[in-house]
Amino acid sequence: MVLAKRRDPDVFGLPGKVTPTSLTLPRGLSYEQTAQALRLLGGIGRACMFWVADALLYAETHFGEDKFSQLAEELGFAEKTLHNALRVAVAWPPKRRREGLEFGHHEALAALEEEDQEHWASLAEQGEKLLNGETRRWSVSRLRSELRALSSKKEATCKPNETGPTSAPGASPAPGIPTDESTPKESGPTPTPRAMTAPKATTVARGCM
Repeated sequence: MVLAKRRDPDVFGLPGKVTPTSLTLPRGLSYEQTAQALRLLGGIGRACMFWVADALLYAETHFGEDKFSQLAEELGFAEKTLHNALRVAVAWPPKRRREGLEFGHHEALAALEEEDQEHWASLAEQGEKLLNGETRRWSVSRLRSELRALSSKKEATCKPNETGPTSAPGASPAPGIPTDESTPKESGPTPTPRAMTAPKATTVARGCM
């Protein structure tokens, strides 16, 4: 590993000594210098997995599957992590990626069709308003939760009526079948889920056939 052999004070522009397991900042840094180092570290942390994903895609595209596995081992990551990263690189070309979202957001939406990716990415970016009036984007876990909730609703809608024969047109609904009037309304503003068009989606159930 190249980084393991380096102790340069300017790795990625960071002050101090950098090793694979530590960052030792020099004494006497000003507040602004410390803040600048933290901003740089934050940017590296958010960008790192995108870089990994693009490097994996490059390796697969230019050297084929035979050499890809050998090159991927250079990362030292778990195989599942490698496959997920490569999947994100394919599903989200650089021009479509959202700088306001983390790699995890893109990973959660990678299995959807492009139109659905854009829809949910926009919702995650818009986020929710806090009590103090500020807006906070959805976390990765919140995005996954919204996708699971929509999937559960679609599955419930698609289930056949198990309470008895179908009622005749105009008849009252069978007991136990909720109507628009009896369905409790959720409190607070919630995003209006759109119909999913991705038959290959793994996080969102397919529509009724």
